[in-house]
Amino acid sequence: TLLINKISSFSTDWSTEFDYNTYLDENELFKLYWTDLENDIMEFGIEAEAVGWIALGVSPNGQMPGSDIAIGWVDDDGNTYLQDRYTTGRTTPLLDPHQNLTFIEAEETDGMTRIRF
Repeated sequence: TLLINKISSFSTDWSTEFDYNTYLDENELFKLYWTDLENDIMEFGIEAEAVGWIALGVSPNGQMPGSDIAIGWVDDDGNTYLQDRYTTGRTTPLLDPHQNLTFIEAEETDGMTRIRF
């Protein structure tokens, strides 16, 4: 119930704005939202009980090497960031030279961060 109270402190309820959503962990600390738009475009929302950066990685084999990663954060001044990154190994993800993610919104409140792209 504490998590539900924290989620409700966000400006909007994404569960009514996306076609699908699910928690990605058994403790329900990281939630993924998505909608399949036209022309092979997906809209994602990631929401985590965390401050600082949060990320979503898509892997061809379930491992970190070869993953495509969206990472975002809200800084102490409220500025928001989204970066397209990738990995070649178990190292810090590299900045993708083709930044093809479109930032929509982000916010951080009450120990929770969420980013929509």
